[in-house]
Amino acid sequence: MFLSLSLFCLWLSLSLIKELFLLELISITLKRILELIILFYFLGIILFYKNSFLIILPCILLFCFIFFLKKQEQKKLFLQLCSLLIPLESSMKSGMSFLNAWNKSLQEVSSNKKRERLQEFSEVLKFQNKFFYHENKEVERFINELMSIKQSFQPLKRVQHLQRKLRVELKFRLKSQRALLQIRTQSFILTAFYVGLLINTLIVNRQINLFLMLSSLILFLMGLIWILKTGRRMKWSV
Repeated sequence: MFLSLSLFCLWLSLSLIKELFLLELISITLKRILELIILFYFLGIILFYKNSFLIILPCILLFCFIFFLKKQEQKKLFLQLCSLLIPLESSMKSGMSFLNAWNKSLQEVSSNKKRERLQEFSEVLKFQNKFFYHENKEVERFINELMSIKQSFQPLKRVQHLQRKLRVELKFRLKSQRALLQIRTQSFILTAFYVGLLINTLIVNRQINLFLMLSSLILFLMGLIWILKTGRRMKWSV
């Protein structure tokens, strides 16, 4: 039973690392390093500790890591889209249509990887009138606003208005991030203490109750998520 669980968790951990690589969130070198660390980790647990929770722990941490990186990538995507408004406005001032100005703005993006990713939204602007993007509601609202601008009689003024609006929003967001930095720092410090204490408990006491340990972890994560979500709801009052 323990060996079957170990092999399943090893396969799952390696699959999650592969997903990180396929999503281009880590390099091939980092992928190989993580795979080696995981292999030695599981070998050590199987030979010396035989603790079920320590076997499951890498999967939990990798899931959290992937979730965090995806969130960061979605934030970067929104900022990249916002940065296209400046060259878009300049091209439209020179007399270009909205779609031609948008395509020219994409061509000015220096990174091929970023350009290919943003090109997907260009196809949406050309052929659709409504856009749904469940991964990031900010991106969804932004693209739908551009669709509305494309169909308007004064697209240049609408682009300028959108640019001013986003500039104000990003300014307030920066202030709110500074205000939340202390709360998040304390949360991450507590998380580090909790993980350290958890690992120490698992190493010292090999016969610990798995149900109680999982309950403790779930309650801690629920509290951490509640603190961070509460902070997000308070951020616009800065």
